[in-house]
Amino acid sequence: MKYNKPDFLNHTCGPALQSRFRSLRTRAQNFLIATLWAICILATSAYALSAQAPGTGAITGTVTDPSGAAVRGAQISVVNEDTGLSRSLATAADGLFRGTLLPPGNYSIEATAQGFGTQKLRSIRVIASEVTDVEFKLKLIESTTAVVVEEKSELLQTQSSTLGRATDEKTIVSLPLANRNFSQLLALSPGVVVEVPNAGAFGRNTQNVSVNGAKTTANNFQFDGIDANNLSENSASGFDPEVGIAIPAPDTIAEFKVQTGMYDAGYGRSAGANVDLVSKSGTKQFHGNLWEFFRNDALDANDFFLNRNGQPRPILRQNQFGGTIGGPIRKEKTFFFGSYQGTLQKNGQAPGALQSTFLPALTNDRSAAALGKLFGGQTGTFGGVAVNPDGSNINPVALALLNFKLPDGSFAIPNPQTILPTGIGQSTYSFPGNYRQDQVSVNLDQYFSPRNQLSGRFFYAREITDEPFTPFAATVPGWGTHQPEHNDMFVLRTRIPSTPA
Repeated sequence: MKYNKPDFLNHTCGPALQSRFRSLRTRAQNFLIATLWAICILATSAYALSAQAPGTGAITGTVTDPSGAAVRGAQISVVNEDTGLSRSLATAADGLFRGTLLPPGNYSIEATAQGFGTQKLRSIRVIASEVTDVEFKLKLIESTTAVVVEEKSELLQTQSSTLGRATDEKTIVSLPLANRNFSQLLALSPGVVVEVPNAGAFGRNTQNVSVNGAKTTANNFQFDGIDANNLSENSASGFDPEVGIAIPAPDTIAEFKVQTGMYDAGYGRSAGANVDLVSKSGTKQFHGNLWEFFRNDALDANDFFLNRNGQPRPILRQNQFGGTIGGPIRKEKTFFFGSYQGTLQKNGQAPGALQSTFLPALTNDRSAAALGKLFGGQTGTFGGVAVNPDGSNINPVALALLNFKLPDGSFAIPNPQTILPTGIGQSTYSFPGNYRQDQVSVNLDQYFSPRNQLSGRFFYAREITDEPFTPFAATVPGWGTHQPEHNDMFVLRTRIPSTPA
């Protein structure tokens, strides 16, 4: 039996029916796009709909004629020099204009008005959480003339009473960082106090800062405008077993701003500082880099006390390697930026890797009789029954523990290295801890129009810490800790400027 398709499935159906199906398909596509946009906007932080949002800056300015009178209706073009994306504005009756929700970077601003010459300002720096102020004084001319001015942003912030300092990408990459951790640069801002970083620290070596006398747990950290705090303890470094704040590689940071006082209510959540970190985005040209930073104990001196006890120089070997790449996917529409950094550290110099402890004067013969001969008649630190000279009353559990050996054949409770005149044994140990971190970040930016932008930020870091001694507990080898941690962040937001384009 031959099967015939219904007419509405047959590709030979009439033109009117085909046109109707195309119309329905177009409506379905438009409905799907609108639904996705609605979901993105609802998932976005409420800051995206305000005049200013964390992780963004703004430009404001005035346009006047030679007499100082305001020029109404002047056309302002704001162009990001890194991506080539532009936004069009117009001055109000008082000659003022304002461009909000601008990604940090360098901008060119051009002002034109009928009957006046064109004036252009270049290299205007926009900083996260700040408003950059510019001024145009147009000249009356009969012929078309363009005036281009190379201008640098003023260090004095006149648009806000907020106290703080921004650190740009050149400073972040250029300053020496033993662990490539940006938190060690937070103390560059006035009013910020921090301990001197320990170059031999184990792991990330994140610094907890105190601002204007507030507690180190009173700070607020934002990553691309999203809350990045440790909600359990609100500590930058974190206390075991809590994970600290995300520490992206310096090469992936566009800038960070430390606001120490008088900041807007939309930023602060505590009495300390507000740290707003902005990651890099792709530009209109492809850029990338590779790096390898290393440290080695062959370049270090030995510790004084280790020398005195005849112990070798502790191991300190660190390798940090990775790279970045960014650029356009579609010209002036879609941009990407990705990075990877790996950190390998073998550290015997960090606090916790070096331990001194007092031990009984044990030997390799740990039979009950030998122990009774050594410790017969002695009691414990807190008293108790004295050990019999023949060791007959030694607890079997204690005897088994004293004879327990590690996989390498050494005693879990080792013999002391030195016997003091008091008869007590003393030992100093330095065993390296192992630390590894792998972090990946991917940033995507889609510009639908000068007024509509969708951005995605993804950061993932996984680290494993193996310490040779259990903190605040074991002071002899063989009782270490294995601690895996990870830090995940995902940001999806839209930017819809409130100023008409």
